[in-house]
Amino acid sequence: MATVVLFDSRTIDGVADRLRLRRAALLLAAALLLSPMLGGTQQEPLQPAPSSQNIQRSRDTLEAERKRQIAADSAALLRMAIDLKSEVDKTTKETLSIPVIRKAGEIEKLARTVKDRERPAGSPN
Repeated sequence: MATVVLFDSRTIDGVADRLRLRRAALLLAAALLLSPMLGGTQQEPLQPAPSSQNIQRSRDTLEAERKRQIAADSAALLRMAIDLKSEVDKTTKETLSIPVIRKAGEIEKLARTVKDRERPAGSPN
């Protein structure tokens, strides 16, 4: 005698799984579409890649700013050195005052800053 199979349980489970997957995909798509309308975060539009002209212009601007800063620091260094010399000339041979020593330290620190700025970017000491 032959056995009659009314349904295959694997087929029914497969259909149920596909329906659940389809429902989840639809819910996800709806959530993504409605997110901006409900106050969700919006992605900013992509910015165009900078052109080589813009990159060169930025480099030129940075280089000009670096040179301007070096010139200003050098002028300040010169003023500080002249002030230091006049203060040292007022002291005797055997003594140096605390303000003179501090001013010499400030000059040294500014001189290091100017030296570091003079160095091209990425070069070793």
